[in-house]
Amino acid sequence: MLDRKAAQERIKQCGVMAVLRRTELAQIRPVIDALLAGGVDCVELPIATHAGILALPKVHEEYGDQICLGAGSVFNADLATLAAGMDVDFISAPSSDMAIVELCKARDVVSFPGAMTPTEIIRDWHVGADLIKVFPSDMLGPKYFSNMLMQLPGLPLVAAGGVNESNLAAFLQAGALAAVMGRGMLGEAAPGEGDFTAVTERALRLREIVNSSR
Repeated sequence: MLDRKAAQERIKQCGVMAVLRRTELAQIRPVIDALLAGGVDCVELPIATHAGILALPKVHEEYGDQICLGAGSVFNADLATLAAGMDVDFISAPSSDMAIVELCKARDVVSFPGAMTPTEIIRDWHVGADLIKVFPSDMLGPKYFSNMLMQLPGLPLVAAGGVNESNLAAFLQAGALAAVMGRGMLGEAAPGEGDFTAVTERALRLREIVNSSR
């Protein structure tokens, strides 16, 4: 398990985080391998399913610090407690939840709550969130990020929702620290059903975009 500072640095350096919705280990292992081959080492798995609960500790055991591993879809403090007990590196919540952020601070895990409006974003920041997931970013647009950061420089905003190869650079240039990507990273096929070579190639292109946009 990475400490909070190390995990935040890994996410920032990588610039893109892959969200895997399928959580059966046999399906996600080749996807993680393909992502690593493409230079993407930040991966989020949803915990709000039985399969996710089973997969997270196995992924952590198998890959260790090769990946920065997060639990996603954490919508209450009970799930956050469960995730922290699995030694994940970050906990991603769909909305602002002070109890989740406080638990993350106590357990030295990166807190990653969601927000949309300026009020929600600022509330997340005030309660001590490490990263703030702005969703849906494709509807809000890169200009929303630059406007927020013009008013409050230093907000650790991450773009999520509809981010892909065509708009990633614009979000990063507008000030997003990183981007969360599902289909934009993996393509239309579900994990375990896709072309893993294509996943690696897309990951490489996305990392190139990250490097050239900073």
